[in-house]
Amino acid sequence: MAKNLYYAWASNGQGASTDVNNGDKETSLNEIKRIARAEMGSGWKIHIMRISLDGDGQSVFAGSPDEIETFTIR
Repeated sequence: MAKNLYYAWASNGQGASTDVNNGDKETSLNEIKRIARAEMGSGWKIHIMRISLDGDGQSVFAGSPDEIETFTIR
Protein backbone atom coordinates (compact mmCIF):
# COMPACT_ATOMS: atom_id res chain seq x y z
CA MET A 1 0.00 0.00 0.00
CA ALA A 2 1.40 3.38 -1.01
CA LYS A 3 1.73 6.19 1.48
CA ASN A 4 2.35 9.91 1.27
CA LEU A 5 4.59 12.21 3.23
CA TYR A 6 4.13 15.97 3.20
CA TYR A 7 6.45 18.88 3.82
CA ALA A 8 6.18 22.59 3.20
CA TRP A 9 8.31 25.59 2.46
CA ALA A 10 7.39 29.25 2.50
CA SER A 11 8.30 32.30 0.41
CA ASN A 12 7.49 35.98 0.69
CA GLY A 13 7.29 39.02 -1.56
CA GLN A 14 10.81 40.15 -0.66
CA GLY A 15 12.34 36.97 -2.05
CA ALA A 16 13.01 35.17 1.23
CA SER A 17 12.22 31.49 1.64
CA THR A 18 12.40 29.02 4.49
CA ASP A 19 11.43 25.48 5.40
CA VAL A 20 8.29 24.94 7.47
CA ASN A 21 8.61 22.58 10.45
CA ASN A 22 12.42 22.62 10.04
CA GLY A 23 11.93 20.60 6.85
CA ASP A 24 10.47 17.65 8.77
CA LYS A 25 7.87 15.57 6.98
CA GLU A 26 4.40 14.69 8.22
CA THR A 27 2.04 11.87 7.26
CA SER A 28 -0.99 14.18 7.49
CA LEU A 29 -1.69 16.92 4.96
CA ASN A 30 -3.88 18.75 7.49
CA GLU A 31 -1.10 18.63 10.09
CA ILE A 32 1.51 20.20 7.79
CA LYS A 33 -0.99 22.96 6.94
CA ARG A 34 -1.66 23.54 10.65
CA ILE A 35 2.06 23.76 11.39
CA ALA A 36 2.62 26.19 8.51
CA ARG A 37 -0.15 28.49 9.73
CA ALA A 38 1.22 28.37 13.29
CA GLU A 39 4.83 29.09 12.26
CA MET A 40 4.46 31.66 9.49
CA GLY A 41 2.94 35.12 9.55
CA SER A 42 0.81 37.19 7.24
CA GLY A 43 2.03 37.49 3.65
CA TRP A 44 3.98 34.21 3.49
CA LYS A 45 3.09 31.91 0.59
CA ILE A 46 3.05 28.27 1.66
CA HIS A 47 4.03 25.54 -0.80
CA ILE A 48 2.83 22.05 0.17
CA MET A 49 4.88 19.20 -1.29
CA ARG A 50 3.93 15.50 -1.45
CA ILE A 51 6.34 12.58 -1.53
CA SER A 52 4.67 9.37 -2.69
CA LEU A 53 6.24 6.22 -1.25
CA ASP A 54 5.77 2.66 -2.44
CA GLY A 55 4.42 0.00 -0.11
CA ASP A 56 7.87 -0.65 1.34
CA GLY A 57 7.80 2.86 2.85
CA GLN A 58 11.15 3.80 1.31
CA SER A 59 10.97 3.72 -2.49
CA VAL A 60 9.90 7.08 -3.92
CA PHE A 61 7.60 7.05 -6.95
CA ALA A 62 8.83 8.79 -10.10
CA GLY A 63 7.83 12.43 -10.22
CA SER A 64 7.96 12.80 -6.45
CA PRO A 65 8.02 15.21 -4.76
CA ASP A 66 5.32 17.26 -6.38
CA GLU A 67 3.71 20.51 -5.30
CA ILE A 68 0.07 19.81 -4.54
CA GLU A 69 -1.13 23.05 -3.01
CA THR A 70 -0.17 26.66 -2.36
CA PHE A 71 -1.83 29.28 -0.21
CA THR A 72 -0.98 32.67 1.23
CA ILE A 73 -1.39 33.39 4.91
CA ARG A 74 -3.62 36.43 5.40
